Amino acid sequence: MFRSRVPKILIISSDTGGGHRSAAAAIVAGVQKFFEGQSYAVRVVRAVEESHEITAKLVRLYNWILRNRQGWMKYFYWAMNRIRPETREFFHTRCIGYVRELFERWCPHIVVSVHPLTQHIFARVLKELKLAEHIPLVSVVTDPCYGFWKGWACDDVTLYLVASDEARRQLIDYGVAPERIKISGMPVHPKFAFADEAAAQAARRALGLDPEKFTVFVNAGWGAAVTYRRSSASWFTASWTYRRSFWRGGMKSCELLPSRWRRKLLSRSKLSVIPSTSSS
Repeated sequence: MFRSRVPKILIISSDTGGGHRSAAAAIVAGVQKFFEGQSYAVRVVRAVEESHEITAKLVRLYNWILRNRQGWMKYFYWAMNRIRPETREFFHTRCIGYVRELFERWCPHIVVSVHPLTQHIFARVLKELKLAEHIPLVSVVTDPCYGFWKGWACDDVTLYLVASDEARRQLIDYGVAPERIKISGMPVHPKFAFADEAAAQAARRALGLDPEKFTVFVNAGWGAAVTYRRSSASWFTASWTYRRSFWRGGMKSCELLPSRWRRKLLSRSKLSVIPSTSSS
């Protein structure tokens, strides 16, 4: 299999919610900064939904539940941890052709997983193609807290990058060797930067806000409809003498609110709605 000297990075993800896609985008941006002025190639694939129609339907089901029935997520989570589809031959036999073709046509130097349902089958193909000793499989765990999906734990992952000590402890409890885990923090796009007070005031002024007033910015994923409703219900009962809230998300945030709260939100001068400018 021909290997190019140009560094080639394959990032495997899925559009289940927006977090995995955002992590992949942050890694791509980081790679661009690291290799600035040099030749490299990076490719992001939605491996779960692109590999087979059955897994694509599971992704659509997950996203529907996330948007419309968040109370059901605990049952979906329980079922996934019980069934373990990422390890089942039923799914592997249907998806393995897609994965094998990725390697044969693109042959990356490193594979980076940002999704718990992808690394098992990619590790299997690496071994079948006798590439496991040559192509490292790195897993960037996008769940920072203890209690995440068992699918993250895979014996054949070369290196785990986790956001917190809690995530490290969870992987160890799932049987991952501690020496294969490194706490590195959550992938954050370089466009986000720490701002001093002068920069914060300038941003508020540019948005037509009082630059001296304490400002709260609320940012949530596109599937957080229930969270928006619950938080807005409590916020509207609070005193707004010194607070201002920004709403931003992958969906039109105001449309997630019940109509009576939406009218109240838009009629209050102390609240500002900033629509989403990016899908990532």
